[in-house]
Amino acid sequence: MEAVDADSVSLLASALHEAASAYTTVVVDAAWMTFADSSVLNVLLHFHHGHRLRVARPAHQLQRVLELTGADKVLDIRPAVLEAIAL
Repeated sequence: MEAVDADSVSLLASALHEAASAYTTVVVDAAWMTFADSSVLNVLLHFHHGHRLRVARPAHQLQRVLELTGADKVLDIRPAVLEAIAL
C-alpha cells in the first residue's frame, strides 16, 4: 500500500499516459492508494477528459475524497477490476 501525493503523482500521470498509448480504456486499480491528495484527483480528472478511464477498487481514503469532491459522479468508478476491464 502506498501514498500518492504531489511528490509522486507524476509517476501516476506517466503511467496513465503510457497505458493510453496502448489501450483505449485505462483501468486504475486504486486499492493500493492508502493516501491520495488533491494532486491525484487533479490528475485523474484531467486524464478522464481526454481518455476513457475507469477507477477500480478505490481504497477507503480515496473513495472518501472522490465522494467529498463529487468526482465520484464524474469518474467511472467500479467495485472490482474484472468489472472495470469488461467492455
